[in-house]
Amino acid sequence: MTAARPAGEPGLPVLDACCASGCSCATAGEGTQNLLCAAQAGAVLAGLAATAAWGWSWLDPAIALLLAGWAVREGITAWHGDDCC
Repeated sequence: MTAARPAGEPGLPVLDACCASGCSCATAGEGTQNLLCAAQAGAVLAGLAATAAWGWSWLDPAIALLLAGWAVREGITAWHGDDCC
């Protein structure tokens, strides 16, 4: 979306705010997705290590629930358009 648009054309305030700040909402969302993927990979490694070392088989599903909550929160934030820079 460009900074200028023809008069009378409806705008999307969320996208306008993102473009006005100099970053892209898509880029911000991609960064959030990368963080979630990295956390998921780390959680798998932590769960495997804890299960192998101490037999804590409950840790993997507990971490998965925390990550799912984080993902839902980020999804709701993005849905409302609050994820822009």
